[in-house]
Amino acid sequence: MSERQPRTILVIDDDPVFRQWAMAVLRNAGYRVLTLAALADDELPPELYEADAILLDLALPGRDGFEVLDMLRADSAARTTPVLMLTAHDPVAYRLKGLALGADDYMVKPPNKQELLLRIQALLRRAGASEALRLAVDAADRSRVLLDLRDVVYVQAANNFCYVYVAERRYILSESLTTAAERLRPQLLRTHRSYLVNPARVLGVRKPTRSTLALEMDTSGRDLVPVGAQYRDGVRSALGM
Repeated sequence: MSERQPRTILVIDDDPVFRQWAMAVLRNAGYRVLTLAALADDELPPELYEADAILLDLALPGRDGFEVLDMLRADSAARTTPVLMLTAHDPVAYRLKGLALGADDYMVKPPNKQELLLRIQALLRRAGASEALRLAVDAADRSRVLLDLRDVVYVQAANNFCYVYVAERRYILSESLTTAAERLRPQLLRTHRSYLVNPARVLGVRKPTRSTLALEMDTSGRDLVPVGAQYRDGVRSALGM
């Protein structure tokens, strides 16, 4: 059996002294550590998608921590990643704004080493409860993306892999539909030997012919997903039909 890979912590802070201190503390605690001094443009960096948790400084050059946090929470692959905000100041207004934007915790710099580690552990424990809601897929450019299952509209079998549809985008899931169906239930519902759907993304039920049933899905083209005869009872029950 292979050993479990260490959790990855991303430190986003423009202070090189703090980055070095945080890297030493976290590595000594057994974490894999990535660091960034700032976000240079409107694109989220690839390091972010590898992170299990993020330490985010408020006073960053260019985009401050609030702007970065807002970008994270607007991104479907990053919105559930735990974020611990760091600042040299502790006014209540800062803490409230950070929490309102989606920060999971807040610490004043310089943090106590033991307290920092305990808070990271707590964030990772809480995030572990929702790990099943995150799905690792590949984009068209072969980059790795973490999707929130709540954003997935439907999954379609394609030989020994699957296509995952999210709004107007399509990703690749490197496993069979049978394996995906077992792993992703009950969030996704099996409707056909070749399809899984997100019940929350069903817009309506259609009857293309007298003997067939299909689900209209929440995509730009309002895609129709067929319902196989053996799955009809389960679909009707799940959708309250």
